[in-house]
Amino acid sequence: MPEFETVRFGTIKVPEEEQIIFRRGLLGFEKLRKFVHLELEAEAPLSWLQSLDDPKVAFVVANPAVFFPDYRIEIDVRELGDVKPAPNDRLTVLGICTIPDRIEDVSMNLQGPLIISTTTGRGKQIVLNRSKYSTRHPLAHGPEGEAQPGPELTPEPVAKRARPISTSREPAL
Repeated sequence: MPEFETVRFGTIKVPEEEQIIFRRGLLGFEKLRKFVHLELEAEAPLSWLQSLDDPKVAFVVANPAVFFPDYRIEIDVRELGDVKPAPNDRLTVLGICTIPDRIEDVSMNLQGPLIISTTTGRGKQIVLNRSKYSTRHPLAHGPEGEAQPGPELTPEPVAKRARPISTSREPAL
């Protein structure tokens, strides 16, 4: 099983079938193409997208539906070309979070979600050009700006052990 050194998690073992390939990388990180989705129980519902190409790069991510139950995205199936979804494939949708110094300012990029095929292990970041969502949508507010109940967020030190996950509560595509 391949091993990868990471700054945040130390050495992690990631089987090839759990690696996620973003053929074009992520916006601003186009050269980074291999990732793994990691969950730490103490940090749920937040999780990590750790680069396997650069040990220093890891993004805090979350399933947007956990914080925004009405989150819906409409995309042309042709935009999913890099994902190569199989028939009846279950697609995972993740939003990249920004964690600033003030916890009340935590936000999620709802305009540029990550779409990942749980069957093919391929992913793509989609940009929603005609969307009511923003790139820094506060987690404490829904898409229309109203306060939303949600899990209490507290900054915690990162645990030493991580394990790959898949999400079960998926937003509608």
